[in-house]
Amino acid sequence: MEKRSVALNLTIAIVGILCFSSLSYAKLMPSDFSDLVKESDLIVTINVFEIKSQGKSMPGMASATINKIIAGHSKSELLKIRWNGIAITGLGEWIVFLTKDQDRGEGHYKPTYGARSFWKIEYADIKNKKCCSQFVVLRQQISMLKFDSSLLGEQLTYLDGVPSVKNPIKVRGLLLDKLVAYIKKEIQNENKLR
Repeated sequence: MEKRSVALNLTIAIVGILCFSSLSYAKLMPSDFSDLVKESDLIVTINVFEIKSQGKSMPGMASATINKIIAGHSKSELLKIRWNGIAITGLGEWIVFLTKDQDRGEGHYKPTYGARSFWKIEYADIKNKKCCSQFVVLRQQISMLKFDSSLLGEQLTYLDGVPSVKNPIKVRGLLLDKLVAYIKKEIQNENKLR
């Protein structure tokens, strides 16, 4: 009887350890933004004009044209980006952090850090400007990255899907111009260390 009790307790303990350890793997761990920059072959702002997705947890693909290359090189103005899970969720402008998809050839890329590699560009209403400034809202996946606090701020931002009477909304995020300057500085610092 005592052996059964010990065996049962041991079995429960092992099952509990396995459950908790698998939960820790499912949760995204925070990482440094500078690591995302270093690990990316291509960092660009793009205009997504086509999305093919089978659902939130399924593979997807987007076609996009390059607006501006921030880091890296691409021989093609047209990019094909493939992912598994949640990634590019809408047409329009994005800043993306990509690695080459070696299996598919030139112009084909995949995310560097999963969903954290795709940032939708919105427009913030900045005072003393004629119009708007490009702004990246700090959404859940992006907030898993550790940023230099000087990059973060709050802006009145025009968000898609929000009624015009409620737009702009004050949200936390990053001004794209400031972000691009920071990325270029990070790359210069990395090149000096080599």
